[in-house]
Amino acid sequence: MLMEAQLDKIRQLIGTQNEANIELALQLAKGLEFPMELKDEFIPKYLLKCLEVEAIPWLNSLKKLAFGRDDQLKTLPDTIGRLAYLETLECSKTNFTELPSTINGLKNLKVLDFNRAALMSLPPEIGQLNHLQQIRLINTPIQAIPKEIGQLQNLQSLIIKAYQMYLEITMLPPEIGQLASLEELDLSGTLLQSLPSEIGQLKQLKILNLGRTKIKTLPPEIGQLNSLESLLLGGSALEVLPTTIGTLTNLRELYLNFTQIKTLPSEIGQLTRLEHLSLYNAHAQTLAPQLGQLSQLKSLYLLNNPLDELPPEIAQLTQLEKLNVAGTNLKYLPPEIGQLKKLESLSLKNTAIAELPPTIADLTRLKELDISNTAIRKLPKKIGHLIKLEDSGVYHSIVKENS
Repeated sequence: MLMEAQLDKIRQLIGTQNEANIELALQLAKGLEFPMELKDEFIPKYLLKCLEVEAIPWLNSLKKLAFGRDDQLKTLPDTIGRLAYLETLECSKTNFTELPSTINGLKNLKVLDFNRAALMSLPPEIGQLNHLQQIRLINTPIQAIPKEIGQLQNLQSLIIKAYQMYLEITMLPPEIGQLASLEELDLSGTLLQSLPSEIGQLKQLKILNLGRTKIKTLPPEIGQLNSLESLLLGGSALEVLPTTIGTLTNLRELYLNFTQIKTLPSEIGQLTRLEHLSLYNAHAQTLAPQLGQLSQLKSLYLLNNPLDELPPEIAQLTQLEKLNVAGTNLKYLPPEIGQLKKLESLSLKNTAIAELPPTIADLTRLKELDISNTAIRKLPKKIGHLIKLEDSGVYHSIVKENS
């Protein structure tokens, strides 16, 4: 009964929002084992004061701490370093511009998450957080990545990105190559201009996102990323792919949309596990015949490129399900198109194509065919055999008129 009475008294004091009463509540809290709901009343709103009362036993075992806009704190207290068992620190829409050096006391921290916060820098002491696995800084005006980040041997995910804005980060420290456990690196929406050659040391890296960066070229060492599965470069300033791209034999996704790419190297054909290739709104004028060697390719997006023709080798893409060449300079489809037996979606929209080859009727799995805004005025007689196209009800332009 005494315990319940004390807890009720503490609740009442906190509820007054009075500074002196909160001080008294904290003194009453010393030595008590709090139920979880009362902990939530103290944390994080009264963390500054809670940390001043070192005798509160449950505080030392706290594992997750989340701050938000409503907490109205301008800085994290130096005493946060006392939370030795903290595993997750989330600061969403907060006004913290920096982290105190005492953050090195968070020896068990695994997740550091700042979303739309005011954080502008990471302290060198970040490198002492040996258990850190994830760093997520999203839409946060971080300006540089400290070299000490290379000391985080357990870091698996490093996400420093922005949407609808650019972060001032222009370079990566060479020490990035020391992140032996890193599986995901996302720097999209930064002003990054180049990658250090040490990037090739990230043997566990599976996802590399450099979309919306200022990178024009990739170092040849990119080909040493043997575990890489996704390479995302959409919206970057990339002008050319290195020939070493062909050694990324585990690559499954390659996104080059909205880049300055004019052609793909012949080594692209060595990516035999590639499933998705996106090159829309780029500057591709030709396609290497080696493209036909992509035996596992399922989707190929080439829309809005100054592309004049498709190589006949496209017939070798036996797993292809989606092909989009809308807005290109194509005037005809190669008859080999009929060999794409698994093709389900074909868009020829906004091209100068005037007729479809008779072999189009061999695409028995075709569900979507878009020929709107083309010069096509007559359809092959056997197109009516495409039962799935009829059943789907997906008709555009002349297809709909002739159904």
